[in-house]
Amino acid sequence: NNNDDDSNWVLSTASRCGLDEADARGHCRNTCATNEDCDPGQACWVVHPNFCGSKPDPVVTCDTPQYGSRCGVSELWARETCGTSCAWNHPCTGAGESCFSIVSNFCQCSA
Repeated sequence: NNNDDDSNWVLSTASRCGLDEADARGHCRNTCATNEDCDPGQACWVVHPNFCGSKPDPVVTCDTPQYGSRCGVSELWARETCGTSCAWNHPCTGAGESCFSIVSNFCQCSA
């Protein structure tokens, strides 16, 4: 269910397969209950809340997640929508947005 309208995105906290938590969440990999549900080399990870399953599938062009600060109405929205990069000297300008330090993500290499 790929939906570009973020008002219809549904929060997911389901565990996902991946090389690590960032890989599992950042690539919206398959959901799982145990490691046996995953491909060889992957494990079943408890992931940070995300919108996998309702947001458009991510197109990730690198393998190294990064941290940083991005604009959004919450850390979740800043991370999941890859909000504008921000810093104390480059504040957010969107309505209701603040600058959040976000957990590991692939925003720097997502198309």
